[in-house]
This record gives sequence, structure tokens and C-alpha cells, in this order.
Amino acid sequence: MRQMLEKHVRLTAIYFVALAVSLPIALLNISKLVALVTALMLLVSSRADKQALAVHRLWPMRLIGAAFVLFWISAFWSTGKTAEIFKSVAQHGNLLIIPIMYYLVRSGREATVALSIYFVGQLFLILSTCALYLHVPLPWKLTDEGQPYAVFSSYLDQPIMTAVFAAIAWHLRELLPQRGRNLYAGLIICLTLGVIFFIFIGRTGHLVGLSLLTLAAFWEMPRRFRPAIVLVPLIISVLALSFSPIVAERFLTAKSEMQVAIQRGNATSDLTTSTGIRLNFWANSIEAIKNSPWTGYGAGSWNSQYNAIQKRIAGDSFVEVSANSHQEYLFWGVELGLPGVALLLAIIFSFFRLSNIMQESSRRATQSVLVAIVIACLFNCALFDAYIGDYLCIALAFVICYGLKPTDKQTESSPDLAPKI
Repeated sequence: MRQMLEKHVRLTAIYFVALAVSLPIALLNISKLVALVTALMLLVSSRADKQALAVHRLWPMRLIGAAFVLFWISAFWSTGKTAEIFKSVAQHGNLLIIPIMYYLVRSGREATVALSIYFVGQLFLILSTCALYLHVPLPWKLTDEGQPYAVFSSYLDQPIMTAVFAAIAWHLRELLPQRGRNLYAGLIICLTLGVIFFIFIGRTGHLVGLSLLTLAAFWEMPRRFRPAIVLVPLIISVLALSFSPIVAERFLTAKSEMQVAIQRGNATSDLTTSTGIRLNFWANSIEAIKNSPWTGYGAGSWNSQYNAIQKRIAGDSFVEVSANSHQEYLFWGVELGLPGVALLLAIIFSFFRLSNIMQESSRRATQSVLVAIVIACLFNCALFDAYIGDYLCIALAFVICYGLKPTDKQTESSPDLAPKI
């Protein structure tokens, strides 16, 4: 009886997270809390010991745990305010949802159900965006007027999320109904590409979509034609620029903003455009890393270090900001130094290495999510930011569970079954 109750609670937590990742952030945060409490509850049970050890065998999970501990330790030398320190540690804790979900999901069947629920939630989100684009009022739209087509997040987050979903749906199309599977997969791809390139203005989303589309084309090509893959991104870019006014306009805007920064000859001089702000944040972050390359300034320190550097540059025109570096790697560098950057890269690389033992479809889905993370982190603090960070970590967790978790028969014969990598 107790074992059955624990199973129902565990499955409820898993499926709640799978659905909530497509819902408002308040529900997403509640689902994460439920998952954490459920995992802690099971950990104190003697029957959970083998599953706990299975999680610890995976190097990515060990590295995530090490990163979380290091951020806490860095609080002792942090130059940030107390509230900023706690916020930073909590936001970096987004990564913890990966080992938590891997611990909770016990079989391939459970991972399949979770991904199916995730598919339904993402389709709801995308169809809601299409309805908003057609001026259909939706009572569940929560974002402000500045985000006309984003349902629960922003024009930055949702196109990246949509591109990741498209890649997962394509590579794991085996989860779609067998009858008409290719048709369903094709419709999902057309719908998602339309949303990414013709509705949303997020340039990072455009780049992630282009990259994942190129990667999928590479994998689907016969090996003898794969050298021609260099032409695919060029062709797709030309088509996007020719047929999507949004992509063309955003590309020209980025080009003009970059030209302004080059003409001024100072990356820190333009705080009026998106590109100028990023260049400013990146330049100051690099300067901060140079000043403390081995230990960084501790969790929650980015604002204090940026403002200290910017105050010297701007003088009387200085205005204090509260933000982040808009680049995940530099963000970790400011807070933890170069060892922090190396740790983040090690986490990503270890997941790539782990994916190599999966079946082809799972491997491709996992590596697609990782490529999206690598690219998104170049232009945003994608793992740190609320909602998009949760989304990327949860999507990665579910495709890893699907690729690694044993079948029900394997689970019955060997409940301690887990890859040793």
C-alpha cells in the first residue's frame, strides 16, 4: 500500500512538471517545489537507495551538484548584496531539476508519458500564439502589451522554446501516433518554423531555429551528401531573409547597431540598443574576470562589479543597473572565475558524452537540446534566467530519461540498472 502511494505521488510530480513547463511561471515554480519535496520524501525511504546511487553514477549530475555547492561556498567572498546572493544561488539551482527528474523517473515508459504530456503542453502554447497572431483574444494570456504573441513568457524565451520543441518532436517522432506519424511530424515542424521565423522577433530564437534545422538536415542526409551541409544554413538564411520580413528587419537592425558600436570605437559607449547593451555588459564582464580570474567575485556579484566598472567609465552620466551579463559563460566567469567557466563547459560536454550511449533518436534529441543551450547561452543567461532556464533544463532532463531509463522489464529484473559514465 505504501509503495503504491509513493508511486502515485512520484508520477504526479513528474507529470505535473511535464505539463507546467508550458504554463505560467507560477505553476512551473510550484511543480518544481512538488518535485523537490517528492524527491526528498523518497530519499528518506530505504527503497530509494538504489535509485539515488543510480543518479550519482552519472558525471553530469555530479558536476551539477558540485556547481551548486560551489555557488553556495562563493557566497562567503561575494561582493553582492545578501538578496542578490540568495537570488543568484536559487537561479543557478535551475540545473538541479535535471538530477531531480532523473531520480524521479524510473522507467522508459514513465519518460514516454512525461514527454507525451510535454508535447501536448507545447502544442497548446504554440496554438495559443497562432491565435493571438490572428487577433483571437485568449483569457489565459498573461504577458503585457510589449509581448503581443508570447503567452506566458517573452519574445526572447518562447521562440527558443519552440525551436527546442520542434527538434525534440522531429527526432522523437516515434512518440507520435503511428498512423499518420510523418504527417503529424511535418505539420508540427511547419507550425513551429512559422512561429519562430514569421511571428516572433527574438534573434536568438531565429539563430537557434536555424541551427537545429541545419543539424536535423545533416543527420537526415545520406553520408555521401553530408559535406554539402555547409550550404544548408546559407540556403535557409537566404530563404528566411527573403520571405520573412521579421527576420530581415531584425538582421538589418543588428547590423546597424553593430556598425554604430564600431564607429564609436568603444563597446561600452552605446546603451540605447539591444546590441549596444550586450556589448557593454560583455566588455565589463571580461574586465571583471581579468581582475579576479581564479576565484571570481562570488554568487550574486555581477551587478556590483558591473556598476563599479561602469561608474569609472561613464562618470557623471552613470546610472546603476540591476541585470545580468546576457551571456551565461561570462556570468559564471564573473561569479566563479575561470574555474566556473570550465565547470559550466564540463557540464555541457559531459551531457554530450553521455548522449553517445543512447539510441540514435534519443541521442539526436538530446544533442539538439544541448546545441540550443550552447547557442542561447552565448547571447543570454539562458540557464540562469527564470522560465527559459527551467524549460531548457526540464526538456534536457526528459530526453535524457527517455534515452537512458530502462524498459519496464529491465526495471523489474534489475532496479539498479543505470549507465556508468
